[in-house]
Amino acid sequence: SIKIHYDTSSKTVKKGPLYTNNGFWDTFRTVYPLYSLIAVDEYGDMLEGFLNSYRATGFLPKWLSPDERGLMPGTLIDAVIADAASKNIRPDLMPEFLEAMKKGATSQSENSNYGRRGTKDYLKLGYVPLTHHESVNHT
Repeated sequence: SIKIHYDTSSKTVKKGPLYTNNGFWDTFRTVYPLYSLIAVDEYGDMLEGFLNSYRATGFLPKWLSPDERGLMPGTLIDAVIADAASKNIRPDLMPEFLEAMKKGATSQSENSNYGRRGTKDYLKLGYVPLTHHESVNHT
């Protein structure tokens, strides 16, 4: 079957899947490990969809609904990617995921919905100061 999605950033239809309505806070340690056991193919499609979000926005998703809401601290998707990598699910996507994770850890988006908040301060100070909302979570 042909998979397409609506890219909310460019307002166009693009090839490939996109999965939304997931806040990784509640699912990264429960649902995705379960998917790796009972729905490996679907898990692989979800990973591709998360990578499509990265390709559109420049940052891995935190909470897509259908576009990034910017509600989750940090990048909990990193644990989802690590789980998939350790189980050899979609190894073809892992090099791009690694680049995406490195970018998210070393650069800060001008739009606070994307990426980590306080990254510039973290790289300079070694922590995210109290001037950032949820600074402890972001550190």
